[in-house]
Amino acid sequence: MTTKRKEVCMLCGKPSLKSICDVCAQRVQSEQLGKKTKEEKPKG
Repeated sequence: MTTKRKEVCMLCGKPSLKSICDVCAQRVQSEQLGKKTKEEKPKG
């Protein structure tokens, strides 16, 4: 017996055709970019 999986975002749980919706994907990308920029900033 196969059950159809409901299409939702894995992060926010809202209906989405993708595993991660566009809004969450953009949020994750911007968080990572901020983190990378902070790490690369020279100290001093």
